[in-house]
Amino acid sequence: MAYIEYLDRLPKVDLDIDKVLDVIYRGKNLHHVPDNGYYGIFEPYDEIKTLGKDMFEKPYNTRLHVMWPPRLPVHKDTNRFVAYNYIIDPGGDEVYTCFYDDDQKLVERVNIEPYRWHKLDVKTFHNVEGMTRPRIALTVYPPEETNFPPPVVDIDFDWNMELLWKEYNRMKNGPQPDYEFSKNGKTTKNTLQGLKVFGSQEYGDDNDSVLMQEAKRFCNYYGITDDILVQFMWIDKDFDLSWHIDDASRCRSSVNTIMTDDAAPVTFREGDFYYKCAALDVMQEHAVFNKDQERILMRISFKTLTHDRLVNDYVNTRD
Repeated sequence: MAYIEYLDRLPKVDLDIDKVLDVIYRGKNLHHVPDNGYYGIFEPYDEIKTLGKDMFEKPYNTRLHVMWPPRLPVHKDTNRFVAYNYIIDPGGDEVYTCFYDDDQKLVERVNIEPYRWHKLDVKTFHNVEGMTRPRIALTVYPPEETNFPPPVVDIDFDWNMELLWKEYNRMKNGPQPDYEFSKNGKTTKNTLQGLKVFGSQEYGDDNDSVLMQEAKRFCNYYGITDDILVQFMWIDKDFDLSWHIDDASRCRSSVNTIMTDDAAPVTFREGDFYYKCAALDVMQEHAVFNKDQERILMRISFKTLTHDRLVNDYVNTRD
């Protein structure tokens, strides 16, 4: 599969570098998290504002963007399926655009040549590694093509909390299932002090516990038929579950229900999110910085159902 396609039929761009730098360093960062420290996107200067529309004869957006060293985190774009990029400054001598499968395993890395238009697959997990200075480029893309929800979407569901607490107390001293997630660029497996996970271990197992029954009641209410894992998660006080992406082979999206009062928020790059019951986009980097007390939740993990489909096709249609 080609993740990068050079488009030499498209013309080189006569750029005013002083104006490019003025936009990058003086313009308003249009990213939804403007102070994120790794990525910025900007309106271009006047002479190139219609570049995308002129090249493709369609109302394409034209932007300047910058990535700050040392790396751009692994991600999928949420508001576009494709990007046409033109690198102005690669950001270093050994800078690679890397692509990953849904299990976060590297499948290809490319040192993209500057001053050549190329088509980039942005619906595959990807990032940029090796920058030693800001990486600056033009990016052209169609108007936003998806109705992608925020990373945390509140859900109003009448859980039987008395049953969940009884089940939690029954299961809390039992064996933990194996679990993995990507943390700080490494796969971490079931070894964190201050974190416990217990409940169903396999998709399609015969687990008919109260926990599974309650999760199936939720799925039936919303008409969801995806395979699920259902687990309790306990986080001790003063424990930080640092930045990570969940294991995509086991959990593409989740519904979490906080069982303890005054729980710490989940933190995405956009900021902190407090919730009682919500759908979470666990394919984005997120963290929990727990301080004052233990944090207990019940989680339904969906095997193939993505966050946007969970919210747009099921949760929002029922609510």
